[in-house]
Amino acid sequence: MTNKMNWNLNKNKCLSISFAFFLVVLKVNGQSKQDFELGLSVAPAVNFCQVKGTEWESYINSSKSSVSNHMGLQAHAWIKKSIGKNSDIQIGLGYADLGFERIQKSLKFLDATYPGIGTGVIPDISSMEKNITYTYHFRNLQIPIICNTLVGHSKDFRIKFYASAGAVLNTLLTHSLEAETAQGYLIDGQSKFQLDSTGCNPNRINLAFQVGLKGVYKLDKNKSLFVQPLIGYFPFSITSSSTSVNPILLQVNVGLMLPFERK
Repeated sequence: MTNKMNWNLNKNKCLSISFAFFLVVLKVNGQSKQDFELGLSVAPAVNFCQVKGTEWESYINSSKSSVSNHMGLQAHAWIKKSIGKNSDIQIGLGYADLGFERIQKSLKFLDATYPGIGTGVIPDISSMEKNITYTYHFRNLQIPIICNTLVGHSKDFRIKFYASAGAVLNTLLTHSLEAETAQGYLIDGQSKFQLDSTGCNPNRINLAFQVGLKGVYKLDKNKSLFVQPLIGYFPFSITSSSTSVNPILLQVNVGLMLPFERK
């Protein structure tokens, strides 16, 4: 109990520090008269989740399951501001689909599936391959704050390379569980099932940290393209149940930035 309380206190401290930092950045940006840039990006992301817990491991073994990665999608709007000759701050507001997959393989007659999928067991004795893939979705509103530091450039400065590091404040929007049977196999005439809850009791607010690189290509005086591969990690479980879930993400932001000049 004490360890859990200390864990929650450390989590709250990190969230408070990140939020305070975000407010300071906004204040400094609001007082400055310098130009800044606005942009949009999309990012395919591979989610690797560390899922742990005695009950979860027992369930995985009894249900003939294994955990796999999940392909998600992110989209963000950005504001970028120089904070020095070779550095800038990149603040975003966006959407991210986090999660993981659980796969049941080689199911047999009367093997348990999941409540809400047919009668909750495999109903037939046919020799057809019986696999079910469950996708656990945690859809979040995100506020990423990333600091980029110049580490290299082309001779004409048209291409620049940055090292990136920052934090992401995540607010849970919805969570759901989707199940899909192996191709050609149906349960009660269906191959896909939509369930309202993941059963994981997710937290409403979570914190992640990111590191990576950023490449910027200047299209012309007013526009620039950027590619930003990032590795993200949630050091605190995104759930408050006995099953802990710590996502690890590999994402690649691809976007366009435009200058915005305030009067």
